[in-house]
Amino acid sequence: MTELDHIKAIQDGLGKIKRDLRAVQKINVENGRDRAANAAMKVHGKVQVLHAEAMEELYSNWPEQVSGEISTRGGGGR
Repeated sequence: MTELDHIKAIQDGLGKIKRDLRAVQKINVENGRDRAANAAMKVHGKVQVLHAEAMEELYSNWPEQVSGEISTRGGGGR
């Protein structure tokens, strides 16, 4: 894997964590467990902040390759 492949995998992993946390929150809301739902929402928020901070750091080092998504260039350009 290339460096950018690893960065993309990190982004994908963070996305999966966020989706799973939303699912945990939803299950707890549906079952009347408000404190557990709030805990999942709080962790989800922290992961969102981590994701934003990570992308800011990555963008400062790889501005052409890293933005909200990873872009790759093929033989014919973008």
